[in-house]
Amino acid sequence: MLWLRNILCACFIFTFAGCAPISVTTNYDTSVNFSNLKTFDWMPNATISVNDPRIIDNVVESNIKNAVLKELTQKGYKKISSGKPDFYVAYTASLKEKTKEVTLTNYYGYPGYPATWTHWSGPSLTQTYCVNFDEGTVVIDFVDPTTKQPIWRSTAKAEVTLTDDPEIKQNRTNEAVNKMLYEFPPTEKK
Repeated sequence: MLWLRNILCACFIFTFAGCAPISVTTNYDTSVNFSNLKTFDWMPNATISVNDPRIIDNVVESNIKNAVLKELTQKGYKKISSGKPDFYVAYTASLKEKTKEVTLTNYYGYPGYPATWTHWSGPSLTQTYCVNFDEGTVVIDFVDPTTKQPIWRSTAKAEVTLTDDPEIKQNRTNEAVNKMLYEFPPTEKK
């Protein structure tokens, strides 16, 4: 019976991997006046840096581009396809296999007796498992069109499940990009 409980716990962990938090970090050039930026375009001749053949996919590229376009448009930026934009947008994506330890506590018995047992369910058994997972990373750069140097960068990392439904993948991409661009443009500190 213990083995069945362990299998169910492991299934629970994998079921909720799609709900894992998205970690975002952002950095930018403090000398740039971001209030002057109004227009953007995709970085010309940018190669998508991908380290895993499982994510070399036109759909992945389209998902990221659509999410960035939506967020920037909602913030009032205009995408132009001719002329010189105020900034270029470039991005990279990567996937890395990782391992983490997960500790689960299983409770047995009846509540409250004897006093050394936990109040709710009796004695407990704590076990630690090693869980393999894929960590996806997306980096979005806003690049100065003259110097070709990044002026703003945001990185998002999260557990990904490659077998998820396409709609779930799109929603996770939208959520990641939303978090990445949430505080763009950076506000001037006084």
